[in-house]
Amino acid sequence: MTKQKSPADFLRSIHPDQLAATKKAIDKHLAERSLYQFVRQAWSSIETAPFVDSWAVEALCVHLEAVTRGEIRFLLVNFPPRCAKTLVTAVFWPVWTWIQKEISHTSGPQVGILGASYGQDLSLKSSDKMRDLISSPWFQEHWGDTIKIKAGSDTKSDFANTKGGYRQATSITGRLLGYGGSVIIVDDPHNTEDVESEAERDAVLRGWREISATRLNDPKHSAIVVIMQRLNEADVSGEIIGGKTRREWVHLMIPMRHDINRHCVTYIPGDDEPFWEDPREEDGELMWPERFGDKEVSDMEIDLGPYMASGRLQQSPTPAGGGILKREYWQVWEGPLDAAGKEQFPQLEYVAAYLDTAFTQKEENDYCALTVWGLWQKDNVPKLIILHGWKKHLTLHGPPFDEADHPGWFQMTKAERDTILRRHWGVCEWANHTCERFKVDTLLIENKANGIDVANEFRRLYRNAQFSVQLNDPGRKDKVARAHAVVPMFADRMIYAPDRDWAEMVMSECERFPKGAHDDVVDTVTGALVFFRNSGMAVRREEQVYEDNMARQYRPTPKKLYPV
Repeated sequence: MTKQKSPADFLRSIHPDQLAATKKAIDKHLAERSLYQFVRQAWSSIETAPFVDSWAVEALCVHLEAVTRGEIRFLLVNFPPRCAKTLVTAVFWPVWTWIQKEISHTSGPQVGILGASYGQDLSLKSSDKMRDLISSPWFQEHWGDTIKIKAGSDTKSDFANTKGGYRQATSITGRLLGYGGSVIIVDDPHNTEDVESEAERDAVLRGWREISATRLNDPKHSAIVVIMQRLNEADVSGEIIGGKTRREWVHLMIPMRHDINRHCVTYIPGDDEPFWEDPREEDGELMWPERFGDKEVSDMEIDLGPYMASGRLQQSPTPAGGGILKREYWQVWEGPLDAAGKEQFPQLEYVAAYLDTAFTQKEENDYCALTVWGLWQKDNVPKLIILHGWKKHLTLHGPPFDEADHPGWFQMTKAERDTILRRHWGVCEWANHTCERFKVDTLLIENKANGIDVANEFRRLYRNAQFSVQLNDPGRKDKVARAHAVVPMFADRMIYAPDRDWAEMVMSECERFPKGAHDDVVDTVTGALVFFRNSGMAVRREEQVYEDNMARQYRPTPKKLYPV
């Protein structure tokens, strides 16, 4: 009976040349089928550091493959820095797309690719590495007969292959005339050093809207991939997540430390079954411990600070628990219930409303915001409770109203009429309505250009109002300094909020400050609290004790009366 060869004996019996050819064919097949396998094999062709396996990088590859297949057209990826996101997305993936045998709008060597980053240098660097990969011996050995750089097409910012595909490199705010692609890759659109500037953010957003709206070769089939770390709530990711692009985006979000409250699951548009899910189960579990262990991540968190670490590492522009005005600083008001089952407010001594103005109805501009505050004493200690708050895009007066435009006006109920009338209200009408509803004693209006106009118009329209109108000057302190100035009032447990949807809106905007997209409500909160404190109505316990001690210590000496 002939003894059967073991697998090892069988491999040793194969000629080395034949074995090498077989391994090469297998590797090529695996690389063409899997982007992650392509990355693993191609890594050493352009990188000197060894490749370290990562489920997170594999997850990125899986989603990019779905873009190539046409299953995902719009992909947003939030990924920590130094985790190969640029190499995989802007270098390996475009080359992998070109070696695909299936020809479509986003697959095959004929695909046109436009790459944009915050700066031209970063885009050019990715483009250069893509050239280096195509020219590498490894790539030429496997696909040199298929993909070659076209002679005469190779410029500093652009190059093409011999099959009709091309790669263009630009900056997010650079010139775009003549640029476009079937696949647009936006890699790190914001510069970490400039993102705190509102003007710089606006410039990037304008560039992003131009690219995403007008640079797709085929608006019905072309694809866009945005990959970035979160830096501000009003960054490109914030615009996409906020739904302003009106497209169906797939959002892959992988924080450095797992956050069970933001556990990521992605879905292919039109499919109810999960496409991918973050494999981590424990809160705080690391993304790539083989490369970034706990010590390395902790060092980065310390070096970056809470805000930058939260955005760049955790993909959340607001640190856990909030920024300056943390959510836990607010005391929850739990008063006796009224007949409707809502908590009743305490017996108030003074009520003030604070209005921050903006004249526009455009979504991208600031809101008009108003909050109402009540003061009362508890055990001879002043307390403040927020009674109401809103933010709206308003003009000074709103559009004109004509009864003739509403058939059956006189047959409507008062509630129906009020609903229609409110559509025609401007900032003056809304502020007056709120002040009357909450029996406000003083309406404070921020003393700036728009505020002065509103105050003058308010006094003209409502000269018989039961509350006074006062322009409030916040002083020379900037918004951040004002927020820090009222933190001690929160720390002394002086500030209360009821369990209401509008209160949640106010606390959420305060929590995100100063990294939030808007700070109009925050301005009314800090402005009102500074007013109560500076007026002496809401003096902190520590300050009251100090004043009492000073009053006892420096009482004036009674004058002696001398006989004439």
